[in-house]
Amino acid sequence: MRAEQSRAEQSRAEQSRAEWLATLRGIAALLVYISHLKLMVTQNLLFTIGRVGVTIFFLITGYLTYTSYKKRTGMQYLVNRLFRMYPEYWVLLMAAFIFQIKNVSAPCWMANITLFNEFMGYGNILGASWMMPIQICFFVFIFFFKKYVVKSNAPKYWILFWGMVSLGAGYLRYATGKPIPTAFPLLFLVALLGIEFFIQENGKKQKADSMCCLVIFEAVLIMSTKLSYDNWLYYVVAYNIGIVLFVFMRKREWKSKLLIMLGEIGFPFFLCFDIIFSIMVRFGVCEENQYMSVSACIIHFVLSLAFAVIVTKWVEKPILRYGKALERKMASK
Repeated sequence: MRAEQSRAEQSRAEQSRAEWLATLRGIAALLVYISHLKLMVTQNLLFTIGRVGVTIFFLITGYLTYTSYKKRTGMQYLVNRLFRMYPEYWVLLMAAFIFQIKNVSAPCWMANITLFNEFMGYGNILGASWMMPIQICFFVFIFFFKKYVVKSNAPKYWILFWGMVSLGAGYLRYATGKPIPTAFPLLFLVALLGIEFFIQENGKKQKADSMCCLVIFEAVLIMSTKLSYDNWLYYVVAYNIGIVLFVFMRKREWKSKLLIMLGEIGFPFFLCFDIIFSIMVRFGVCEENQYMSVSACIIHFVLSLAFAVIVTKWVEKPILRYGKALERKMASK
């Protein structure tokens, strides 16, 4: 009887966690989406609103790493993560190619297929995709070092390591004047904080350890962004708002059905921004380098939602089913 009650309580706790995480994912997707709208109000904020959403995404990535790692082998974990990103992204990139949203060279299109185009010297065709290669690198990092990362004391040492990398990248950017990607190690740190929060929440370590990790992160964040950006305070505020929102949601377990629905389609929702915007420019609904009107924003939002629902239903879900079947096949061997 007690065992059944315990299982029921655990099931309710997992359901509640899944719902507040989906709500938070919806908030993050909305923030990233809004950051790409050409609005005067977002230009005058004292922080980068899109970076708040990105911070939340990486906290969720780290937070879920522990449970994903426990359920799967390293290879299954990597396959699961890659199936969640690449196929859907390729479909969106194909749509961008069909509508010719940008006049770029063939090598640029080919480089964007890999998602590591910026490392090859090419820009992002889908603007919001810049964070995806960092996520992929984090998944590969977990694949190789999972035994040394997902331990009660491990995140603290990895936060120290990536903190040093972040400071080094910030100094190189400052000294050379070249656009060294300082966001790369900083977002690794954010994901590691997510792992730390999960471990602490499940009673595997003291709050003091998590506070120590947070202090290290804050020190690195301030120094690295100050070396990297003129408007460094905007980034410091944005990262911290993302962390505060995550901690608040984790404590309150607040849920919203509308935001849960948005969280379920969040990836294609904000990633299709440039495709929808390009189509609207062609039809004269808005202009390329002008602030968007309220009516244009509403039209763009509705079209983005519709596009995201179609992609989720007809692309993402079938691909994820295939990915899970592949995981089961790998487990049976």
